[in-house]
Amino acid sequence: MTDRQAKLRFEGVHKSFHTRRGEVTALSPIDLTVYQGDFIALVGPSGCGKSTLLMIAAGLEAASGGTVLADGAPMREPGPDRCVVFQRFALFPTKTVTGNVEYGLRMTGVPKAERRERVRETLGMVGLSAFADAYPHELSGGMQQRAALARSIVMRPDVLLMDEPFGALDAQTRIIMQEEIARIARDLGLTVLLVTHSVEEAVYLCNRIIVLTARPGAIKHEFTVDDDWSHHSVDEAMAQPGFGSLQRTVWNAVREEITSVQ
Repeated sequence: MTDRQAKLRFEGVHKSFHTRRGEVTALSPIDLTVYQGDFIALVGPSGCGKSTLLMIAAGLEAASGGTVLADGAPMREPGPDRCVVFQRFALFPTKTVTGNVEYGLRMTGVPKAERRERVRETLGMVGLSAFADAYPHELSGGMQQRAALARSIVMRPDVLLMDEPFGALDAQTRIIMQEEIARIARDLGLTVLLVTHSVEEAVYLCNRIIVLTARPGAIKHEFTVDDDWSHHSVDEAMAQPGFGSLQRTVWNAVREEITSVQ
């Protein structure tokens, strides 16, 4: 039991799609609670419904059944309390970094002076202060993802939803971004739900790891990460015996589901 506030609660949430070949069940009924301050990873085989569950949490996809509660109230549509960071950066190409990051604030009616101060503070947080007036095509992939991250966290969301956010980055940049999001989540006290194919990333960043079964996705196992590896660099964390042991245990659970459909 925990006395922490439940920020998101999935109660019997399931999802089916109608296709030309009939109905496809993507998610079996899911019961999961995301508490304030959690950093939770959803891992599992491709096509198991990880991203679908995340989009339902964002209000961008409707569940076929069940209930999603945000702060205890039924959630039926997107809102600034839940911001999404996608694998594809989805930046406006004709807007500067500042224009992209302030967009959500402008759309929600935040006054200009406050808007500019929050953008300035957030760009400093993600290391883009010197690129405030740059356009997306002038940025590297890692810098574009920093801008996309800034666009979400400038809203100060209750829950940050991340869908394979570092999947399009090269290996070196991905490590740096993992360390950066760990620091930012800690500094802002963010609650994060992360979809990732990287078990290593899940073990490093998260305090809870949810393994989903092959489609239709159901919760196969939940792992609690007792060590807060994110206070270390990725290299330092990976050198610890406990890190490798948990990584192997989680990977074996995922591997079982991958091989079950081959």
